[in-house]
Amino acid sequence: MLNVRLFCIYTISLVFLALLFWQKSNHFNLLAYRKTPYFITKKRIELRKNFKNKQMAELVMAYVTGDKKRLKRKYKHLHKRLGIYHLFTPSGIHLSALFTLFLPLLFLLRKKNTILYFLASILAVLPLFLLPGFYSIKRLSIMRILKLVFEFFKLRVEIFHVFLISFLIDLIAGTGRISPIGFTYSFLFLGIILSQGKNPKFLFPFTLFGGQILINYFSNSTLTLAGPFLGFFATFIFTFLFPVIFLFFWTTPLFPPQFAESILSFFHAIIQKMDSVAIISGYFHSSLPLILLFVIFFALPHNKFKLSAISTLLFLHSEPILNIATRHF
Repeated sequence: MLNVRLFCIYTISLVFLALLFWQKSNHFNLLAYRKTPYFITKKRIELRKNFKNKQMAELVMAYVTGDKKRLKRKYKHLHKRLGIYHLFTPSGIHLSALFTLFLPLLFLLRKKNTILYFLASILAVLPLFLLPGFYSIKRLSIMRILKLVFEFFKLRVEIFHVFLISFLIDLIAGTGRISPIGFTYSFLFLGIILSQGKNPKFLFPFTLFGGQILINYFSNSTLTLAGPFLGFFATFIFTFLFPVIFLFFWTTPLFPPQFAESILSFFHAIIQKMDSVAIISGYFHSSLPLILLFVIFFALPHNKFKLSAISTLLFLHSEPILNIATRHF
């Protein structure tokens, strides 16, 4: 199935990542270093005091604020193998999960008063622009505002085009220069999600897998065969748990810490099981033939040439036999 949009997202992201790699910028740092705000330091002390397992407290910090400085390496590697390291970067997944808390109220407002619904929806995202950093969430907030404005004035604009306009505004605003890899990751994965078109639904995890292969090629790291697919389901579970984790973070004195810790332990146990399966499925390195395979799959209509091209690229893919430094690639 020909999907021009997905082909464009893969290709543009490939160019962005290649430029970042060759410029030797601060790549593969999703969050640029910044001084930890006082309220986060204070909240960390409070959480660690209430939790029996201190690393569960650090998971709360990482999921809500993106601060993972004191999270042990094994927890980070666990998320990397499953391709869910993005859960440590407040983004659209987090924002969408939080909006589920307001959906009943917004639904009632939309039913009773369109103008009030429009104003309430805008006011719900405006405070997010006051946060230091968190550029991914701000990009999603721009998208949300644009979508509401187009709907209010009854303009038929596809969500994919809203996505492109939002990222262009964000690029002009300069956050692409402040956090280039964060911008590229957001463009890649959000673009993949919004460019599915008429693709069969079963292909959706494979399109995300293609994005993961792109990233791992430039980060020179390995992938597990099953990891990204299992991570897709882990992310799905996370969207239901995050509102509770978020509420606990901001209302620690009022929220029973045992309940919050049990939720974190439950989620961690699930991803541990998934990680075990991912490791059994085996590791492999990304390569240019594999990247081209995904690009060609969505760039060409189904025919004999497409099948031959994919078969050839699979044949050309090979694992590295030497531990060569990244600068030599």
